[in-house]
Amino acid sequence: MTQPTPAPQPTPQTEAPQPDTSFAKPETTPAAPSEQTEADADKETTDLIVETSEDEQTEEVYAGKTTGWLVALSGAHYGESFELKSGSNTLGAVNAAITLNGDDSISGIHAEVSFDIKKNAFFAKPCEGSLFINDQPVDESVCLKAYDQLTLGQTKLLFFPLCGEDFSWKDTV
Repeated sequence: MTQPTPAPQPTPQTEAPQPDTSFAKPETTPAAPSEQTEADADKETTDLIVETSEDEQTEEVYAGKTTGWLVALSGAHYGESFELKSGSNTLGAVNAAITLNGDDSISGIHAEVSFDIKKNAFFAKPCEGSLFINDQPVDESVCLKAYDQLTLGQTKLLFFPLCGEDFSWKDTV
């Protein structure tokens, strides 16, 4: 009796060869010595240093800090105080930094009180409504001084600066 021939065994499958993803380092030729002067080297170093300007540093010092206050002498907010920050502080009934609800004669963004970091001074100006400072009508930006009274609609506000000639947040750092 003849012996049965063994069934052919499947040949083990080998993975397909993968492409070579390693890259040979490109050959470089050494650069010719440069004729760089000391001044050029200093300039390159200086160009790499990112400096912030004095104005940017000052803005960072003032960021989020109180610069003054307004206190309501009349109107729906009688006796309340409102904090002023550097930059623009809008006053109004809607979408304003300082919201003065309860006075129907105050418009959306009625006026603005701003602290100018460079001038170290406060300014007020009307926006969508009339503004009176010390009972005088204002139609353009006016520099404020301590205890000025701002009238918007039926609301009178007393101004108290923190920052100015006698104090600056820059002096605290």
